[in-house]
Amino acid sequence: PSPRTMAAAAAGSSGPLHSGWIMKQGHIVRNWKNRFFVLQLANVGVTKCYHLHYYKEQQNYEDTPPTGAVNLHNATLNPSTDAPSGMYGFSVTNSKGRVYPLRVGSAPEREAWVNAIREAMAADVLPNVSVSEPSTRPEPSAPAATAAASSSTFMARRKSPAFVREIGGPSHPSSVVPGRRPSVKVFHLNTSVQVTDFDLLKVVGKGAFGKVFLVKKRDGADSEALYAMKVLDKTVIAQKGQVTHTKSERDILHEIRHPFIVCLHYAFQTERKLYMVTDYYPGGNLFAHVQRARRTGGFEEGRAKFYSAELCLALDFLHQNNIVYRDLKLENILMDVDGNIVLTDFGLSKDNVGDITANELQTFCGTVEYAPAPDSTP
Repeated sequence: PSPRTMAAAAAGSSGPLHSGWIMKQGHIVRNWKNRFFVLQLANVGVTKCYHLHYYKEQQNYEDTPPTGAVNLHNATLNPSTDAPSGMYGFSVTNSKGRVYPLRVGSAPEREAWVNAIREAMAADVLPNVSVSEPSTRPEPSAPAATAAASSSTFMARRKSPAFVREIGGPSHPSSVVPGRRPSVKVFHLNTSVQVTDFDLLKVVGKGAFGKVFLVKKRDGADSEALYAMKVLDKTVIAQKGQVTHTKSERDILHEIRHPFIVCLHYAFQTERKLYMVTDYYPGGNLFAHVQRARRTGGFEEGRAKFYSAELCLALDFLHQNNIVYRDLKLENILMDVDGNIVLTDFGLSKDNVGDITANELQTFCGTVEYAPAPDSTP
């Protein structure tokens, strides 16, 4: 099919354009690993463009965040590269100059991949339209409609109780309990699991109180699902006087659900450790994206507006439920695989502020680097 025909068809379907196993060379450790690749449209900010998503396993890949992705927007393709006997090489270079060396086991396989990638690159970027995927979510409220439409793939794929509640907004007063935050009875947080129910894959973050691991659920309805597991040391938390803040974070995340706020699935403890298991967001934090964008002139206006809209929806939802966040910074804004932002780290948040007068809200907290300078404080 022509690029235009293919692009039009793909815009109305969330299915992959091409898929299969490819040998990929690592970027840091230059060894070769077999990965399942899927060529499909993906949301990036306010646009859609083709990506090569790759996974460690083919089974249930649709419900698993990819191990990585190659953005084909403004990319270049080398249809033939050197390879050992019995292998057929090609490569893709993304818009930032990173080269992805790839190999397959036959000439027809390579030809099929090269043709599919060429078609996708010719189609390039499409306007961001809703993807026709089945979803049991109700239609988003009017204030949330613009940002929510841009992340329809993201919302359709997350089938957890996170989406039982509608996005908070003025046209949905039922999502807000005046003077209180939502009832804990709405959400059923699983506390019966233990650390042995997960495979620890790698460390993805370290902090003053513990580490964050990428984990895979071993069994149950969400078997093979990837999560982020925050492991906190009880002794360190007590020594630093963070017991109240830690409990508050757990309670708040237990009781709220919003597509642009981190989703807590499991919380449990042992004699020495506390565990909180949330969705895994492979896109990194917004600070890293801003740093990279500065080297090329910064974010485009549309991209900045997109992130701002999603962040405003998250904060508005918190405020309507009488929660103040109190630690807003780029490092606490994560990004999912579709390019949507997610607010995380509620350790300094305060709930039930509707019951507190303005004179009682006198705590000065947050991150020093983001605090206002003394001469700018009224």
